[in-house]
Order: sequence, then C-alpha cells, then structure tokens
Amino acid sequence: MRIVVTGSNGQLGRELTRVLESQRQHELLGLDLPEHDLTDRDHVLSVMTQWVPDLIIHGAAFTAVDVCETEIATAYAVNCGATRFIADAARRCGAHVVYVSTDYVFDGTKPSPYVEWDRPAPESVYGATKLGGEMEIDPGWTIARTSWVCSSHGNNMVKTLLAPCGRTRHGEVRR
Repeated sequence: MRIVVTGSNGQLGRELTRVLESQRQHELLGLDLPEHDLTDRDHVLSVMTQWVPDLIIHGAAFTAVDVCETEIATAYAVNCGATRFIADAARRCGAHVVYVSTDYVFDGTKPSPYVEWDRPAPESVYGATKLGGEMEIDPGWTIARTSWVCSSHGNNMVKTLLAPCGRTRHGEVRR
C-alpha cells in the first residue's frame, strides 16, 4: 500500500513510521512541519494528488490542550481546516482515512465508559476542534479516539509518571 502519515515528526507519527518502515511492504510518505503545512489547502492537494495514497493516517494535530484555549484560530486551522483539506485530497485519490481524535470530544460526566454512539459535548477548544475534524471524515472512513499517546518521543503521561521515580529522559535509573 501507499500510506501517508501526517504528523510524522510527532509521538504517534514517529512510532507509526517506524513500524510501517520495519515491515518493508508499504511505500510510506511522512508529512509534517516545516516542509508540509497541512493548513495550506493547495499544498495538501498538490502533494496528495501527485503521490496518490491508498491510506492516510491523519495524526497531525495541535494537541497542546491548554494552549488551544488561547490560540483558538490556530487550533481550528490545524484540527479542523487541515483535516478538511486531508479529507478533500483523500476523496480525490480514493484513499481511506484514519483520523486520530480524542476523548476530549466528551465532557467526562458519563458514569460509565463512553461508546462511539454517545453524543459528543466538548468542554474545551481542543475538544471542539477535534470534534470539528471528526465532522470532516466521511462515513466508511475510520475515527480512532484516544485519551493518551505515549512513546519514547516527546512529553507524555508515562514520562511524567516516571520522572519522580528517578528515571532519566532515556529510561535509565539515576543512582
């Protein structure tokens, strides 16, 4: 398959790229800043229609939840606008899209686990923008909602929890 991974320099994108490259059975194109601005419609359409992927794993996002509250226009441009452009390109290429979303589309008040049919009710700009991105996804494509992404790259919950235990950035135990 010809696979595009957006956000290829982020935690999810790096891990997906590593796994897909190790299989050596797919052609892979990673898209991320600074070379690829996914908020630039013409650029997205040009790259995608020239490369013609079978699958687009759209993991690129503005995920700084607190910063989204003050940089609202950027959050909407990245999480909604870029997703619209990716979806448009996918339709033109006949590609399947896997959109990585978040549990922030819910308000967290349900006493039991959420299911995919529950009504979203985001309480933050981040959640609202990711829900906006979901609205750009066609029926038959895939939305994967996650609450945490963890890898050896970047900041994440696992690294935060290990820090007080005396672990270094690379996992070695401090003595």
